[in-house]
Amino acid sequence: MIHVRQRTPGYISGVDWEETSVATLPELLALPWVERWRKQPGFVRFSLSKRPTDYLLMAELTNEFWVVAFLSEPLDLPAWVAP
Repeated sequence: MIHVRQRTPGYISGVDWEETSVATLPELLALPWVERWRKQPGFVRFSLSKRPTDYLLMAELTNEFWVVAFLSEPLDLPAWVAP
């Protein structure tokens, strides 16, 4: 199972981060707080960025990108490349 922890910006307080485990990419993409990004204007795709200890799930939009979640293991997503 892959541990998934929602990323909430540090300037937001009083919000609990969601944490769960998923086994597949479709399960990850079905999480409500991940699915919400697909509905954002200009959504292009999800991608992954590797860090030394985990992976970042990135939401790529037309002119910006956001870290959506931290993953304990990679899933079959394209690699994120900095613009």
